[in-house]
Amino acid sequence: STLDRSSAASDVYKRQFDDITIATKRPKVNIKTTNVSFGKISYLITTDNSYNIESGTLTVKVNNEVVSSNSVSINGNTTDSVSISASSGDMVELILSDIKAGGRIISGVRSSDKFIY
Repeated sequence: STLDRSSAASDVYKRQFDDITIATKRPKVNIKTTNVSFGKISYLITTDNSYNIESGTLTVKVNNEVVSSNSVSINGNTTDSVSISASSGDMVELILSDIKAGGRIISGVRSSDKFIY
């Protein structure tokens, strides 16, 4: 900040403050397929631990069609699996969205992993 003193009979002080921008860091969340077996996909969700992430929505798409969408609990790095009905050659995508910390959805945070079954 800068300080200017006027020479008027009564001293007047003017203070000028720099503009301050405050931003919070968005958490990094990643989903990665770890194993594919008949009717089942195993996955790993990793977080950067800057937030206490509690849950998210796992959506499974087969050939761009949603086949399931369920809430999943997240506690640090989390491994789990989801059942799937797909045929060899189908495009499968796991999408993790609606990430929640402190009971609130953190906007703009999502991750996905896509592969051929």
